[in-house]
Amino acid sequence: MGTLHRLLAFGQILLVASTWRLWTPQTKFPQIPMIRSACAAPIWLDWLCLISLVGACLGMLVCCHRRRLSKYLSSVLAVSLAGFFILDQHRLQPWAWQFFLLAVLLSVGDEVSARRGWQWLVIGIYFWSAVSKLDYTFCHVQGPALLKGLRLAIGLRGISNAETVALDVIASFGTVLGELTIAFLLAWPRHRRHGLWMATTMHLLLLAALGPLGLNHTAGVLSWNIFFLIQNWLIFFEHDLSELPATDLTSPRLPKQDDQSLPLSVPLSSRIALALALAWPALQPMGYCDHWMAWSVYSGRAESGVLIISPKSTRNELPTMDIGEGRLDKTTVIDIGQWSLRTLAVPCNPQSRLYVGVALAVAESDNIARPEIRIQLSPNRWTGEERVLVIGKNAGGIEVEETAKLAETFHINAFPRQLPKHIGDHWRHLKNAPWKYFWQSCLS
Repeated sequence: MGTLHRLLAFGQILLVASTWRLWTPQTKFPQIPMIRSACAAPIWLDWLCLISLVGACLGMLVCCHRRRLSKYLSSVLAVSLAGFFILDQHRLQPWAWQFFLLAVLLSVGDEVSARRGWQWLVIGIYFWSAVSKLDYTFCHVQGPALLKGLRLAIGLRGISNAETVALDVIASFGTVLGELTIAFLLAWPRHRRHGLWMATTMHLLLLAALGPLGLNHTAGVLSWNIFFLIQNWLIFFEHDLSELPATDLTSPRLPKQDDQSLPLSVPLSSRIALALALAWPALQPMGYCDHWMAWSVYSGRAESGVLIISPKSTRNELPTMDIGEGRLDKTTVIDIGQWSLRTLAVPCNPQSRLYVGVALAVAESDNIARPEIRIQLSPNRWTGEERVLVIGKNAGGIEVEETAKLAETFHINAFPRQLPKHIGDHWRHLKNAPWKYFWQSCLS
């Protein structure tokens, strides 16, 4: 059990350090809470969640041999992540969702059930990630882009033609089949080692394609792939049963303290939590599960959004948020995904409600009378046909005044969090009069 807690704590610290801007109170990118009442939450809650998260991780690293304390610290980590998610949906990165599920699993299960649950969660990630890529857009857009990054990393630069484009489509479909094969091999104990080597090869190729020599993606993306390399060998390899004699698998014997190859009683709560986590992604096509919660990464199913700010929609200046350079004498187009990457070094949560919330935040805080937003919805799985939601009178869509009504139609909150324009002002108050500010925040 100590190994699992150390692994979770190590991964959590690694990813939070790689994406540290996302986990602190910031005004560079709008925050969209999960519930409407959290829109007025004070910023000291962010610091409380961060302190609890770091403290829980350090405690698991130091006190991993104490099972009861480690399970308690896992619960603290789960609660801290849940608080972060409630305060800002942007923090629901796919790796953060994985760590939240693992923290819940380690806090309710025993050593054997926690390890097996972890294994099945990883298998589910590979399976649903491959399923999300079984579409036209991935094979023609995202897949070839990954292959291009791999070619750049190994120094292959050629001229694209009809033959290479066709080969990229075939190779992209082959990567999907490869990821599905990894999921099935890892679920089959006799062939688990083959799945391990295939997964290792896949993540090494991804690191090459997404690394500095390839597409040069963010540190968080690379860190998650590194974590998977370490995680897979720790939770699968040590318990590979393919080389054990048949008598060892069938003969009854009492379980030893370090023997985790035999089925022990699994808590009902752990089973329910794991079953829900594994089955929930099936509801994503119906809109009852987010893309990232359904492990839809590097796929064409994700949504994207663009803000369009015309010269007549501003008063004296462009938004104070860091959206890049712009001039008042021409239309400014803001790619929300690139805005997130530039300011927070993380991809934007690909949900339409997030883009609607960002548009509301920009309009409310920066005196933009009529911002327009174009949301690229999930394309058709089999034809790649694009669907676009346009908000803004000038763009031929609905009136911008109706944006708030549109935000109310989502199952989860789409209204922005009310934060000061300059976090430094609140920090100076906190530094000068910490207890006074604390109680004022509580009462407000």
